[in-house]
Amino acid sequence: MTPRTFALVQDSFKAVVASETAAEMLCTELLAIDPSLRTKFNGDMLMLRKNLLAELAVVVRSLHARDRVASATMIDHDISFGVALLRTLRKAMGDAFTPELHDAWMEAFRTASGGRKP
Repeated sequence: MTPRTFALVQDSFKAVVASETAAEMLCTELLAIDPSLRTKFNGDMLMLRKNLLAELAVVVRSLHARDRVASATMIDHDISFGVALLRTLRKAMGDAFTPELHDAWMEAFRTASGGRKP
């Protein structure tokens, strides 16, 4: 990832994804795509939100290392997670979710998921 791409992902993560509203949106999107995740957390949406944000924070921080970061929630559901994340960013940011920012998140996702695309 280029320094610019990395900065775009980090800045948008701090500004949008780390908010409670965005976390709720992310959970809603993810569960709409993959309802099986609900059972993984016994219906505890607060725990799911906390886990998703904690895992996403680790992924965003580790992108500069270009390592695949496997996490308990994302490991079997990373494509669903990527789609949910892009939908959440698009909804939360509106027009500020530019094609450049979309491409930056796509590159971040490919880096973190070992080359797969949402």
